Amino acid sequence: MLRGMVLLLEILLVDTVIALDSMLNEGRNAKTLISLASIPFFIGLLAFIFVLPSMMSAPRAKSEALLQGERDDNVKLEQEVRELLMSTQLYLEPDLSVQRLSQRLHVMVRALSVAIKRTQEINVSQ
Repeated sequence: MLRGMVLLLEILLVDTVIALDSMLNEGRNAKTLISLASIPFFIGLLAFIFVLPSMMSAPRAKSEALLQGERDDNVKLEQEVRELLMSTQLYLEPDLSVQRLSQRLHVMVRALSVAIKRTQEINVSQ
Protein backbone atom coordinates (compact mmCIF):
# COMPACT_ATOMS: atom_id res chain seq x y z
CA MET A 1 0.00 0.00 0.00
CA LEU A 2 2.87 2.33 0.83
CA ARG A 3 4.47 1.63 -2.54
CA GLY A 4 1.21 2.50 -4.27
CA MET A 5 1.01 5.78 -2.42
CA VAL A 6 4.61 6.60 -3.35
CA LEU A 7 3.84 5.83 -6.98
CA LEU A 8 0.80 8.10 -6.92
CA LEU A 9 2.82 10.90 -5.36
CA GLU A 10 5.53 10.52 -8.02
CA ILE A 11 2.92 10.69 -10.78
CA LEU A 12 1.35 13.74 -9.14
CA LEU A 13 4.73 15.46 -8.93
CA VAL A 14 5.60 14.72 -12.57
CA ASP A 15 2.18 15.89 -13.79
CA THR A 16 2.50 19.08 -11.74
CA VAL A 17 5.94 19.83 -13.18
CA ILE A 18 4.69 19.21 -16.73
CA ALA A 19 1.66 21.45 -16.11
CA LEU A 20 3.91 24.22 -14.78
CA ASP A 21 6.15 23.85 -17.81
CA SER A 22 3.11 24.15 -20.07
CA MET A 23 2.01 27.33 -18.30
CA LEU A 24 5.40 28.99 -18.03
CA ASN A 25 7.32 27.75 -21.08
CA GLU A 26 4.48 26.72 -23.41
CA GLY A 27 5.48 23.04 -22.97
CA ARG A 28 8.98 23.38 -24.46
CA ASN A 29 10.50 21.08 -21.82
CA ALA A 30 7.66 18.55 -21.67
CA LYS A 31 9.49 15.86 -23.68
CA THR A 32 12.59 16.16 -21.50
CA LEU A 33 10.54 16.09 -18.31
CA ILE A 34 8.63 13.00 -19.42
CA SER A 35 11.87 11.26 -20.40
CA LEU A 36 13.53 12.09 -17.08
CA ALA A 37 10.45 11.04 -15.11
CA SER A 38 10.33 7.71 -16.96
CA ILE A 39 13.76 6.66 -15.66
CA PRO A 40 12.71 6.10 -12.00
CA PHE A 41 9.53 4.36 -13.15
CA PHE A 42 11.55 2.06 -15.40
CA ILE A 43 14.00 1.27 -12.59
CA GLY A 44 11.08 0.62 -10.23
CA LEU A 45 9.45 -1.67 -12.77
CA LEU A 46 12.66 -3.69 -13.21
CA ALA A 47 13.08 -3.96 -9.44
CA PHE A 48 9.48 -5.10 -9.13
CA ILE A 49 9.95 -7.75 -11.82
CA PHE A 50 13.09 -9.19 -10.25
CA VAL A 51 12.09 -8.82 -6.60
CA LEU A 52 8.49 -10.03 -6.93
CA PRO A 53 9.31 -13.76 -7.29
CA SER A 54 11.36 -13.78 -4.10
CA MET A 55 8.65 -11.83 -2.28
CA MET A 56 6.05 -14.38 -3.34
CA SER A 57 8.09 -17.46 -2.39
CA ALA A 58 8.92 -16.26 1.14
CA PRO A 59 5.29 -16.10 2.34
CA ARG A 60 4.57 -19.48 0.78
CA ALA A 61 7.41 -21.10 2.70
CA LYS A 62 6.28 -19.36 5.87
CA SER A 63 2.68 -20.53 5.43
CA GLU A 64 3.85 -24.12 4.86
CA ALA A 65 5.83 -23.93 8.10
CA LEU A 66 2.76 -22.61 9.91
CA LEU A 67 0.63 -25.43 8.50
CA GLN A 68 3.16 -28.00 9.67
CA GLY A 69 3.16 -26.41 13.12
CA GLU A 70 -0.65 -26.55 13.16
CA ARG A 71 -0.57 -30.22 12.17
CA ASP A 72 1.88 -30.94 14.98
CA ASP A 73 -0.36 -29.11 17.47
CA ASN A 74 -3.39 -31.08 16.31
CA VAL A 75 -1.57 -34.39 16.66
CA LYS A 76 -0.32 -33.45 20.12
CA LEU A 77 -3.79 -32.41 21.29
CA GLU A 78 -5.34 -35.58 19.91
CA GLN A 79 -2.73 -37.65 21.77
CA GLU A 80 -3.52 -35.78 24.99
CA VAL A 81 -7.21 -36.65 24.54
CA ARG A 82 -6.37 -40.29 24.02
CA GLU A 83 -4.19 -40.37 27.14
CA LEU A 84 -6.91 -38.66 29.20
CA LEU A 85 -9.58 -41.05 27.95
CA MET A 86 -7.47 -44.13 28.65
CA SER A 87 -6.13 -43.06 32.03
CA THR A 88 -9.49 -41.91 33.44
CA GLN A 89 -11.77 -44.23 31.44
CA LEU A 90 -13.98 -41.27 30.58
CA TYR A 91 -15.05 -43.10 27.43
CA LEU A 92 -17.30 -45.26 29.63
CA GLU A 93 -19.43 -42.30 30.69
CA PRO A 94 -22.63 -41.91 28.66
CA ASP A 95 -22.76 -38.12 29.03
CA LEU A 96 -19.22 -37.55 27.75
CA SER A 97 -18.98 -34.51 25.47
CA VAL A 98 -16.35 -32.51 23.67
CA GLN A 99 -17.11 -29.63 26.04
CA ARG A 100 -16.25 -31.78 29.03
CA LEU A 101 -13.06 -33.07 27.41
CA SER A 102 -11.98 -29.55 26.53
CA GLN A 103 -12.55 -28.43 30.12
CA ARG A 104 -10.45 -31.30 31.44
CA LEU A 105 -7.63 -30.47 29.00
CA HIS A 106 -7.97 -26.70 29.49
CA VAL A 107 -8.36 -26.01 25.77
CA MET A 108 -11.06 -24.39 23.68
CA VAL A 109 -13.85 -26.64 22.42
CA ARG A 110 -13.26 -25.57 18.82
CA ALA A 111 -9.53 -26.34 19.00
CA LEU A 112 -10.22 -29.83 20.35
CA SER A 113 -12.92 -30.50 17.78
CA VAL A 114 -10.70 -29.36 14.90
CA ALA A 115 -7.74 -31.41 16.16
CA ILE A 116 -9.80 -34.58 16.31
CA LYS A 117 -11.42 -33.93 12.95
CA ARG A 118 -8.10 -33.29 11.20
CA THR A 119 -6.15 -36.14 12.77
CA GLN A 120 -8.87 -38.81 12.75
CA GLU A 121 -10.88 -37.50 9.77
CA ILE A 122 -14.11 -37.86 11.74
CA ASN A 123 -16.36 -35.46 13.60
CA VAL A 124 -16.34 -35.62 17.40
CA SER A 125 -20.00 -36.63 17.35
CA GLN A 126 -19.11 -39.77 15.41
